[in-house]
Amino acid sequence: MAAGAGAGLGQHTSRSAAAGGGVDQLPRGDDDALRRGLRARQPRLSPADPLAPGLRCPALFASSGSRRCRCVLGAVTGQLQPIGQGCWLAAAGCRPARFAATPGGIALRDRDACYQATELAGYGFAINPGELHSLGLRAPRDWPDLLDARLRGRIALPDPAQVGFAPVLLDIVLQAYGWDKGWALWSELAGQSRLVSRGGTLVSDEVASGRSVVGVSIDFFVASAVSNGQPVEFVYPTHGGLNPAHIAITRTAKQVEGARAFVRFVLSPEGQTLLADPDIRKLPVRPGVYAQLPADYHDPFAAARQGSYAYANDSSRERLALITSLFEQWLGQPHEQLSALWARVHAGEAQGRDLTAVREFLSVPPIDEDQATSATLLALFGQRQDHGMLRQPVSDQDALGREEIAWQFHSARQQAQAERLLAAMGL
Repeated sequence: MAAGAGAGLGQHTSRSAAAGGGVDQLPRGDDDALRRGLRARQPRLSPADPLAPGLRCPALFASSGSRRCRCVLGAVTGQLQPIGQGCWLAAAGCRPARFAATPGGIALRDRDACYQATELAGYGFAINPGELHSLGLRAPRDWPDLLDARLRGRIALPDPAQVGFAPVLLDIVLQAYGWDKGWALWSELAGQSRLVSRGGTLVSDEVASGRSVVGVSIDFFVASAVSNGQPVEFVYPTHGGLNPAHIAITRTAKQVEGARAFVRFVLSPEGQTLLADPDIRKLPVRPGVYAQLPADYHDPFAAARQGSYAYANDSSRERLALITSLFEQWLGQPHEQLSALWARVHAGEAQGRDLTAVREFLSVPPIDEDQATSATLLALFGQRQDHGMLRQPVSDQDALGREEIAWQFHSARQQAQAERLLAAMGL
Protein backbone atom coordinates (compact mmCIF):
# COMPACT_ATOMS: atom_id res chain seq x y z
CA MET A 1 0.00 0.00 0.00
CA ALA A 2 1.16 3.54 -0.68
CA ALA A 3 -0.05 6.04 1.91
CA GLY A 4 0.06 9.40 0.19
CA ALA A 5 -0.06 13.08 0.99
CA GLY A 6 -2.66 13.85 3.60
CA ALA A 7 -3.43 10.19 4.31
CA GLY A 8 -4.40 10.54 7.93
CA LEU A 9 -4.60 6.86 8.81
CA GLY A 10 -1.12 5.98 7.56
CA GLN A 11 0.25 5.80 11.09
CA HIS A 12 -2.59 3.57 12.34
CA THR A 13 -2.39 0.81 9.74
CA SER A 14 -0.03 -1.77 11.18
CA ARG A 15 -2.79 -4.27 12.02
CA SER A 16 -4.38 -4.12 8.57
CA ALA A 17 -1.03 -3.94 6.82
CA ALA A 18 0.03 -7.15 8.51
CA ALA A 19 -2.89 -8.89 6.87
CA GLY A 20 -1.79 -7.99 3.38
CA GLY A 21 1.77 -6.68 3.25
CA GLY A 22 3.78 -3.60 3.99
CA VAL A 23 2.95 0.07 4.11
CA ASP A 24 5.05 2.66 2.31
CA GLN A 25 4.72 6.01 4.10
CA LEU A 26 5.46 8.90 1.74
CA PRO A 27 6.21 12.49 2.82
CA ARG A 28 3.10 14.45 3.74
CA GLY A 29 2.30 17.15 1.22
CA ASP A 30 4.78 15.84 -1.35
CA ASP A 31 2.69 15.21 -4.47
CA ASP A 32 5.80 14.35 -6.48
CA ALA A 33 6.77 11.66 -3.96
CA LEU A 34 3.40 9.98 -4.40
CA ARG A 35 3.74 10.11 -8.18
CA ARG A 36 7.28 8.72 -7.98
CA GLY A 37 6.10 5.98 -5.64
CA LEU A 38 3.32 4.97 -7.98
CA ARG A 39 5.60 5.13 -11.00
CA ALA A 40 8.14 2.88 -9.28
CA ARG A 41 5.41 0.26 -9.05
CA GLN A 42 4.76 0.40 -12.78
CA PRO A 43 8.16 -0.74 -14.13
CA ARG A 44 6.74 -1.78 -17.49
CA LEU A 45 4.71 1.37 -18.07
CA SER A 46 5.86 3.54 -20.95
CA PRO A 47 5.48 7.33 -20.49
CA ALA A 48 3.59 7.28 -23.79
CA ASP A 49 1.11 4.68 -22.55
CA PRO A 50 -2.38 6.06 -23.34
CA LEU A 51 -3.55 4.78 -19.96
CA ALA A 52 -1.28 7.20 -18.12
CA PRO A 53 -1.65 10.74 -19.50
CA GLY A 54 0.18 13.13 -17.23
CA LEU A 55 0.57 10.43 -14.54
CA ARG A 56 -2.90 11.36 -13.26
CA CYS A 57 -3.04 7.80 -12.04
CA PRO A 58 -0.27 5.84 -13.74
CA ALA A 59 -1.86 2.56 -14.76
CA LEU A 60 -3.31 2.28 -11.28
CA PHE A 61 -6.03 -0.01 -12.55
CA ALA A 62 -4.30 -1.19 -15.72
CA SER A 63 -3.67 -4.88 -16.33
CA SER A 64 0.01 -4.14 -17.03
CA GLY A 65 0.37 -2.47 -13.62
CA SER A 66 2.03 -3.23 -10.34
CA ARG A 67 2.79 -6.64 -8.89
CA ARG A 68 3.53 -5.15 -5.47
CA CYS A 69 1.18 -2.26 -4.77
CA ARG A 70 -2.10 -3.59 -3.42
CA CYS A 71 -3.90 -0.53 -2.19
CA VAL A 72 -3.45 3.19 -2.77
CA LEU A 73 -4.49 5.86 -0.28
CA GLY A 74 -3.86 9.53 -1.00
CA ALA A 75 -5.16 13.07 -1.09
CA VAL A 76 -3.32 14.50 -4.08
CA THR A 77 -5.83 16.56 -6.02
CA GLY A 78 -6.87 14.63 -9.12
CA GLN A 79 -4.58 11.71 -8.29
CA LEU A 80 -7.14 8.89 -8.52
CA GLN A 81 -8.85 9.44 -11.85
CA PRO A 82 -10.80 6.64 -13.57
CA ILE A 83 -8.79 5.50 -16.59
CA GLY A 84 -10.64 2.93 -18.62
CA GLN A 85 -11.47 -0.55 -17.38
CA GLY A 86 -10.07 -2.41 -14.42
CA CYS A 87 -11.57 -0.31 -11.61
CA TRP A 88 -11.58 -2.58 -8.65
CA LEU A 89 -12.72 -1.09 -5.36
CA ALA A 90 -16.28 -2.38 -5.79
CA ALA A 91 -15.18 -5.49 -7.67
CA ALA A 92 -12.88 -6.43 -4.80
CA GLY A 93 -15.85 -6.68 -2.46
CA CYS A 94 -15.52 -3.23 -0.86
CA ARG A 95 -18.73 -1.51 -1.84
CA PRO A 96 -18.63 2.24 -1.23
CA ALA A 97 -22.30 2.57 -2.18
CA ARG A 98 -23.19 2.17 1.50
CA PHE A 99 -22.09 5.79 2.03
CA ALA A 100 -25.12 7.41 0.48
CA ALA A 101 -24.78 10.86 2.07
CA THR A 102 -22.58 13.51 0.49
CA PRO A 103 -21.63 16.88 2.02
CA GLY A 104 -23.09 19.41 -0.41
CA GLY A 105 -21.61 19.25 -3.90
CA ILE A 106 -18.59 17.17 -2.90
CA ALA A 107 -18.31 13.79 -4.62
CA LEU A 108 -17.04 11.07 -2.31
CA ARG A 109 -16.48 8.48 -5.01
CA ASP A 110 -16.16 8.26 -8.76
CA ARG A 111 -19.08 7.21 -10.92
CA ASP A 112 -17.87 3.62 -11.34
CA ALA A 113 -16.89 3.08 -7.70
CA CYS A 114 -13.22 2.74 -8.61
CA TYR A 115 -12.20 4.71 -5.55
CA GLN A 116 -13.85 6.01 -2.39
CA ALA A 117 -13.13 8.98 -0.13
CA THR A 118 -11.85 7.98 3.31
CA GLU A 119 -11.49 11.38 4.94
CA LEU A 120 -12.10 15.07 4.27
CA ALA A 121 -10.08 18.21 4.87
CA GLY A 122 -11.74 21.62 4.92
CA TYR A 123 -10.48 24.85 3.37
CA GLY A 124 -10.83 28.04 5.36
CA PHE A 125 -9.15 30.69 7.48
CA ALA A 126 -6.52 30.44 10.18
CA ILE A 127 -7.05 33.38 12.52
CA ASN A 128 -5.25 34.96 15.45
CA PRO A 129 -8.10 36.08 17.76
CA GLY A 130 -5.91 38.39 19.84
CA GLU A 131 -4.57 40.25 16.80
CA LEU A 132 -8.06 40.55 15.32
CA HIS A 133 -9.31 42.06 18.57
CA SER A 134 -6.48 44.59 18.57
CA LEU A 135 -7.63 45.72 15.10
CA GLY A 136 -11.24 45.98 16.25
CA LEU A 137 -12.29 43.11 14.00
CA ARG A 138 -14.40 40.02 14.52
CA ALA A 139 -13.49 36.68 13.02
CA PRO A 140 -14.18 36.60 9.26
CA ARG A 141 -17.16 34.47 8.31
CA ASP A 142 -16.73 34.46 4.54
CA TRP A 143 -14.39 35.60 1.77
CA PRO A 144 -15.63 39.21 1.40
CA ASP A 145 -14.80 39.80 5.08
CA LEU A 146 -11.12 39.54 4.14
CA LEU A 147 -11.43 42.74 2.08
CA ASP A 148 -11.61 44.98 5.17
CA ALA A 149 -8.87 47.59 4.69
CA ARG A 150 -7.69 47.05 8.27
CA LEU A 151 -6.38 43.65 7.19
CA ARG A 152 -4.05 45.15 4.57
CA GLY A 153 -0.72 43.32 4.60
CA ARG A 154 -1.88 41.04 7.43
CA ILE A 155 -3.29 38.17 5.34
CA ALA A 156 -1.12 35.18 4.41
CA LEU A 157 -2.30 33.88 1.04
CA PRO A 158 -0.75 30.70 -0.44
CA ASP A 159 0.52 31.38 -3.96
CA PRO A 160 -1.55 29.10 -6.24
CA ALA A 161 1.42 28.69 -8.59
CA GLN A 162 3.58 27.27 -5.80
CA VAL A 163 1.31 25.70 -3.17
CA GLY A 164 -0.38 22.46 -4.14
CA PHE A 165 -3.74 22.96 -2.41
CA ALA A 166 -4.18 26.61 -3.43
CA PRO A 167 -5.67 26.22 -6.95
CA VAL A 168 -8.82 24.75 -5.39
CA LEU A 169 -9.12 27.90 -3.26
CA LEU A 170 -9.37 29.93 -6.47
CA ASP A 171 -12.04 27.60 -7.79
CA ILE A 172 -14.11 27.68 -4.58
CA VAL A 173 -14.49 31.46 -4.85
CA LEU A 174 -15.14 31.40 -8.61
CA GLN A 175 -17.89 28.80 -8.20
CA ALA A 176 -19.44 30.62 -5.24
CA TYR A 177 -19.51 34.14 -6.69
CA GLY A 178 -19.31 33.57 -10.44
CA TRP A 179 -16.48 34.28 -12.86
CA ASP A 180 -16.63 38.10 -12.89
CA LYS A 181 -17.39 38.76 -9.21
CA GLY A 182 -15.10 35.93 -8.14
CA TRP A 183 -12.09 37.34 -9.98
CA ALA A 184 -12.88 40.85 -8.74
CA LEU A 185 -12.75 39.44 -5.22
CA TRP A 186 -9.47 37.66 -5.94
CA SER A 187 -7.86 40.80 -7.33
CA GLU A 188 -8.70 42.84 -4.25
CA LEU A 189 -7.87 40.01 -1.86
CA ALA A 190 -4.50 39.46 -3.55
CA GLY A 191 -3.85 43.19 -3.19
CA GLN A 192 -4.64 42.89 0.53
CA SER A 193 -2.41 39.88 1.10
CA ARG A 194 1.16 38.72 1.30
CA LEU A 195 1.74 35.81 -1.06
CA VAL A 196 3.51 32.90 0.63
CA SER A 197 5.36 30.27 -1.36
CA ARG A 198 4.63 27.37 0.97
CA GLY A 199 1.34 26.31 2.48
CA GLY A 200 0.69 24.03 5.39
CA THR A 201 2.43 24.89 8.64
CA LEU A 202 4.01 28.06 7.22
CA VAL A 203 0.61 29.77 7.07
CA SER A 204 -0.18 28.69 10.64
CA ASP A 205 3.21 29.93 11.82
CA GLU A 206 2.65 33.30 10.14
CA VAL A 207 -0.67 33.72 11.91
CA ALA A 208 0.50 32.40 15.28
CA SER A 209 3.46 34.81 15.26
CA GLY A 210 1.19 37.78 14.60
CA ARG A 211 2.91 38.67 11.35
CA SER A 212 -0.42 37.81 9.76
CA VAL A 213 -3.84 38.09 11.35
CA VAL A 214 -5.56 35.73 8.91
CA GLY A 215 -4.14 32.96 6.74
CA VAL A 216 -5.90 30.91 4.09
CA SER A 217 -5.23 27.26 4.82
CA ILE A 218 -6.58 23.75 5.45
CA ASP A 219 -8.10 22.73 8.76
CA PHE A 220 -5.71 19.95 9.81
CA PHE A 221 -2.65 22.19 9.45
CA VAL A 222 -4.24 24.66 11.84
CA ALA A 223 -5.43 21.88 14.16
CA SER A 224 -1.81 20.82 14.50
CA ALA A 225 -0.83 24.35 15.52
CA VAL A 226 -3.69 24.48 18.04
CA SER A 227 -2.62 21.17 19.58
CA ASN A 228 0.87 22.63 19.98
CA GLY A 229 -0.52 25.52 21.99
CA GLN A 230 -0.23 28.21 19.34
CA PRO A 231 -2.73 31.14 19.50
CA VAL A 232 -4.65 30.25 16.35
CA GLU A 233 -8.15 29.10 15.50
CA PHE A 234 -9.76 27.85 12.29
CA VAL A 235 -12.86 29.26 10.62
CA TYR A 236 -14.86 27.28 8.06
CA PRO A 237 -16.25 29.98 5.73
CA THR A 238 -19.85 30.09 4.56
CA HIS A 239 -18.63 29.34 1.03
CA GLY A 240 -16.20 26.57 1.74
CA GLY A 241 -14.75 23.53 0.07
CA LEU A 242 -13.57 20.08 1.04
CA ASN A 243 -10.61 18.04 -0.16
CA PRO A 244 -11.22 14.27 -0.01
CA ALA A 245 -8.50 11.65 0.34
CA HIS A 246 -9.31 8.49 -1.57
CA ILE A 247 -8.59 4.81 -1.39
CA ALA A 248 -8.47 2.23 -4.20
CA ILE A 249 -7.36 -1.34 -4.80
CA THR A 250 -5.20 -2.03 -7.83
CA ARG A 251 -6.63 -4.42 -10.37
CA THR A 252 -3.57 -6.67 -10.31
CA ALA A 253 -3.40 -6.89 -6.51
CA LYS A 254 -2.00 -10.25 -5.40
CA GLN A 255 -2.81 -9.76 -1.70
CA VAL A 256 -6.49 -9.06 -2.30
CA GLU A 257 -7.66 -10.16 1.15
CA GLY A 258 -5.13 -7.88 2.81
CA ALA A 259 -6.23 -4.98 0.65
CA ARG A 260 -9.89 -5.68 1.42
CA ALA A 261 -9.13 -5.85 5.14
CA PHE A 262 -7.39 -2.51 5.05
CA VAL A 263 -10.12 -0.79 3.04
CA ARG A 264 -12.82 -2.17 5.31
CA PHE A 265 -10.95 -1.00 8.38
CA VAL A 266 -10.38 2.50 7.03
CA LEU A 267 -14.08 2.85 6.15
CA SER A 268 -15.37 1.18 9.33
CA PRO A 269 -16.77 3.18 12.26
CA GLU A 270 -13.63 2.31 14.22
CA GLY A 271 -11.30 3.46 11.48
CA GLN A 272 -13.32 6.59 10.83
CA THR A 273 -13.35 7.51 14.53
CA LEU A 274 -9.55 7.41 14.54
CA LEU A 275 -9.59 10.44 12.26
CA ALA A 276 -10.55 12.59 15.25
CA ASP A 277 -7.30 11.67 17.00
CA PRO A 278 -5.46 14.91 17.91
CA ASP A 279 -2.50 13.79 15.79
CA ILE A 280 -4.72 13.46 12.69
CA ARG A 281 -7.74 15.78 12.98
CA LYS A 282 -9.43 14.93 9.69
CA LEU A 283 -13.14 14.85 8.90
CA PRO A 284 -14.73 11.37 8.63
CA VAL A 285 -16.82 10.44 5.58
CA ARG A 286 -19.28 8.38 7.65
CA PRO A 287 -21.99 10.83 8.81
CA GLY A 288 -22.93 8.69 11.81
CA VAL A 289 -19.46 8.98 13.34
CA TYR A 290 -19.99 12.66 14.22
CA ALA A 291 -22.47 11.74 16.95
CA GLN A 292 -19.56 10.19 18.85
CA LEU A 293 -17.26 13.20 18.47
CA PRO A 294 -17.06 16.37 20.60
CA ALA A 295 -19.86 18.86 20.00
CA ASP A 296 -17.45 21.45 18.57
CA TYR A 297 -15.94 19.01 16.04
CA HIS A 298 -16.82 20.34 12.59
CA ASP A 299 -19.50 18.24 10.88
CA PRO A 300 -19.46 18.95 7.12
CA PHE A 301 -22.68 17.01 6.58
CA ALA A 302 -24.54 19.22 9.06
CA ALA A 303 -22.92 22.34 7.57
CA ALA A 304 -23.98 21.25 4.08
CA ARG A 305 -27.58 20.98 5.24
CA GLN A 306 -27.32 24.64 6.24
CA GLY A 307 -26.12 25.62 2.74
CA SER A 308 -22.36 25.31 3.00
CA TYR A 309 -20.22 23.26 0.65
CA ALA A 310 -22.05 23.92 -2.57
CA TYR A 311 -18.60 23.70 -4.17
CA ALA A 312 -18.36 20.75 -6.56
CA ASN A 313 -14.90 19.18 -6.50
CA ASP A 314 -15.15 17.85 -10.04
CA SER A 315 -13.23 20.59 -11.83
CA SER A 316 -10.80 19.18 -14.34
CA ARG A 317 -7.06 19.40 -13.87
CA GLU A 318 -7.03 21.57 -17.00
CA ARG A 319 -9.39 24.14 -15.46
CA LEU A 320 -7.39 24.25 -12.23
CA ALA A 321 -4.19 24.74 -14.21
CA LEU A 322 -5.81 27.50 -16.29
CA ILE A 323 -7.10 29.53 -13.34
CA THR A 324 -3.76 29.09 -11.56
CA SER A 325 -1.88 30.50 -14.53
CA LEU A 326 -4.43 33.29 -14.91
CA PHE A 327 -3.85 34.30 -11.29
CA GLU A 328 -0.08 34.14 -11.73
CA GLN A 329 0.13 36.19 -14.94
CA TRP A 330 -2.53 38.75 -13.99
CA LEU A 331 -2.22 39.12 -10.21
CA GLY A 332 0.82 37.20 -8.98
CA GLN A 333 3.71 38.47 -11.06
CA PRO A 334 2.77 42.17 -10.71
CA HIS A 335 1.75 41.68 -7.09
CA GLU A 336 3.75 44.57 -5.66
CA GLN A 337 2.19 47.07 -8.06
CA LEU A 338 -1.26 45.55 -7.56
CA SER A 339 -1.00 45.94 -3.77
CA ALA A 340 0.07 49.56 -4.07
CA LEU A 341 -2.84 50.38 -6.36
CA TRP A 342 -5.42 48.75 -4.11
CA ALA A 343 -3.97 50.64 -1.13
CA ARG A 344 -4.57 53.91 -2.98
CA VAL A 345 -8.10 52.82 -3.90
CA HIS A 346 -8.94 52.05 -0.28
CA ALA A 347 -7.42 55.34 0.89
CA GLY A 348 -9.48 57.26 -1.66
CA GLU A 349 -12.68 55.47 -0.75
CA ALA A 350 -12.02 56.24 2.92
CA GLN A 351 -12.17 59.91 1.85
CA GLY A 352 -15.55 59.33 0.23
CA ARG A 353 -14.25 59.32 -3.36
CA ASP A 354 -16.02 57.30 -6.06
CA LEU A 355 -13.40 54.94 -7.51
CA THR A 356 -15.71 52.62 -9.43
CA ALA A 357 -13.82 53.18 -12.69
CA VAL A 358 -10.48 52.39 -11.05
CA ARG A 359 -11.91 49.23 -9.50
CA GLU A 360 -13.07 48.07 -12.92
CA PHE A 361 -9.58 48.38 -14.37
CA LEU A 362 -8.20 46.29 -11.52
CA SER A 363 -10.99 43.72 -11.39
CA VAL A 364 -11.71 42.55 -14.96
CA PRO A 365 -9.73 39.37 -15.79
CA PRO A 366 -7.88 38.92 -19.10
CA ILE A 367 -10.42 36.39 -20.40
CA ASP A 368 -14.12 35.87 -19.82
CA GLU A 369 -15.82 32.69 -18.68
CA ASP A 370 -16.66 31.53 -22.20
CA GLN A 371 -13.03 31.85 -23.24
CA ALA A 372 -11.97 29.94 -20.13
CA THR A 373 -14.09 26.96 -21.22
CA SER A 374 -12.51 26.81 -24.68
CA ALA A 375 -11.63 23.20 -25.44
CA THR A 376 -8.56 24.37 -27.37
CA LEU A 377 -7.20 26.41 -24.48
CA LEU A 378 -7.92 23.71 -21.91
CA ALA A 379 -6.20 21.16 -24.14
CA LEU A 380 -3.04 23.28 -24.08
CA PHE A 381 -3.00 23.17 -20.30
CA GLY A 382 -3.61 19.43 -20.42
CA GLN A 383 -0.62 18.98 -22.71
CA ARG A 384 1.56 20.99 -20.36
CA GLN A 385 0.54 18.79 -17.45
CA ASP A 386 1.26 15.69 -19.49
CA HIS A 387 4.86 16.88 -19.53
CA GLY A 388 5.01 17.34 -15.78
CA MET A 389 3.84 20.96 -15.38
CA LEU A 390 7.43 22.07 -14.76
CA ARG A 391 7.63 25.79 -14.03
CA GLN A 392 9.35 27.00 -17.18
CA PRO A 393 9.62 30.70 -18.07
CA VAL A 394 6.73 31.85 -20.26
CA SER A 395 7.83 31.87 -23.88
CA ASP A 396 6.28 33.10 -27.11
CA GLN A 397 7.60 29.97 -28.82
CA ASP A 398 4.46 27.98 -28.00
CA ALA A 399 0.76 28.71 -28.21
CA LEU A 400 0.11 28.56 -24.48
CA GLY A 401 3.05 30.83 -23.74
CA ARG A 402 1.71 33.41 -26.19
CA GLU A 403 -1.67 33.27 -24.44
CA GLU A 404 -0.05 33.81 -21.05
CA ILE A 405 2.02 36.72 -22.36
CA ALA A 406 -1.22 38.30 -23.57
CA TRP A 407 -2.57 37.99 -20.02
CA GLN A 408 0.53 39.75 -18.71
CA PHE A 409 0.02 42.59 -21.20
CA HIS A 410 -3.61 42.87 -20.09
CA SER A 411 -2.47 43.23 -16.49
CA ALA A 412 0.13 45.88 -17.32
CA ARG A 413 -2.30 47.86 -19.48
CA GLN A 414 -5.12 47.81 -16.92
CA GLN A 415 -2.83 48.74 -14.05
CA ALA A 416 -1.42 51.63 -16.07
CA GLN A 417 -4.96 52.89 -16.72
CA ALA A 418 -5.78 52.63 -13.02
CA GLU A 419 -2.58 54.53 -12.17
CA ARG A 420 -3.48 57.36 -14.53
CA LEU A 421 -6.98 57.71 -13.07
CA LEU A 422 -5.69 57.74 -9.52
CA ALA A 423 -3.03 60.31 -10.37
CA ALA A 424 -5.60 62.54 -12.07
CA MET A 425 -7.69 62.41 -8.88
CA GLY A 426 -4.69 63.35 -6.75
CA LEU A 427 -4.59 59.98 -5.05
